[in-house]
Amino acid sequence: MKNIYIIIISCFFISCNQNNNDNLEENNKEISSQIVIDSNVNYSEYTEQEIFNNTSSYGPDDILRVSPENLKVDGGQRYFLNDSLFTGLSCHYEDDIMLFEIQFKEGRKNGKARFFYKNGQQKNMQTFKNGISEGPYIKWDKLGNIVEEGVN
Repeated sequence: MKNIYIIIISCFFISCNQNNNDNLEENNKEISSQIVIDSNVNYSEYTEQEIFNNTSSYGPDDILRVSPENLKVDGGQRYFLNDSLFTGLSCHYEDDIMLFEIQFKEGRKNGKARFFYKNGQQKNMQTFKNGISEGPYIKWDKLGNIVEEGVN
């Protein structure tokens, strides 16, 4: 009788584990379908060195672009995509207008971060190195006039 209980309990745990694996696979498929590599975007203003400091095999036409909703962040301000440190661009659009675009390398903001007004005009650009704002920055008003620029 004891053996029958062990067999029933074992089958129950195996069944639960299989359901969890099926759910994980389904979630991964859903996340993967949301990831976009946009080879129609003009990356001519970016160089591979600016984006990846010459350490990535990604070229300007192969930059991984994802929505920020796909990224997870930890307490150390490292960004992950599917449990891996993210390298690429995170872009957020509203009504076909880009509101921001941030470059990442190995989970950290690295390179240019650009933000836009809802009218499409660039709002500001700042440079990050290994997650820290470092380098040139520019701020514009809604009409496109520079209101501030400097170096962090």
